[in-house]
Amino acid sequence: MALGRAVWLHGKDQWRNYESYSIKKNETMRNRLLKWTYTSAIFVDFYPQIWLKLVLHYSKGKIIVLDRYIYDTVISDLSAHLNYSMHETDMAIRVGLQILPTPDMTFLVDLPEEVAYRRKNDVPHIDYLKERRKWYQQILSRPEVQKINGESPIEEIVEDMLESMNSLNGKG
Repeated sequence: MALGRAVWLHGKDQWRNYESYSIKKNETMRNRLLKWTYTSAIFVDFYPQIWLKLVLHYSKGKIIVLDRYIYDTVISDLSAHLNYSMHETDMAIRVGLQILPTPDMTFLVDLPEEVAYRRKNDVPHIDYLKERRKWYQQILSRPEVQKINGESPIEEIVEDMLESMNSLNGKG
């Protein structure tokens, strides 16, 4: 990835000028061979890492909590970088969940981009969040995904999640 950025995005820095970086990235990723190579590199890197992390716990029937899982990889690393359509995003998630276990439950902590941007220090620009939110909204159609109000106090968010997990386990 570093080599690709150095060659194709030379001089573009998402932290200094996100708009310029984004335009150059989208132009670069129109190349079909580059798009295929990039997608393959993401999957070759991601899937073995996840399986190594999951295999010990998954085989023992333990509860596993993951942050973002495959959804973030597809949305942030593929959809946003390669300008996927909603259909392409959905297909990439479906393929990924044929290779990896489908979660029993997924929470989408949703909040306006402006609020998220104020709260986070690891996002280069508010447009970064705006680009991704439409794809995150799309996963709400998946049966395992539940929306949580991210504007609520953290205690309420945790309480909502725990309540949903308890009801899944029949402890509701």
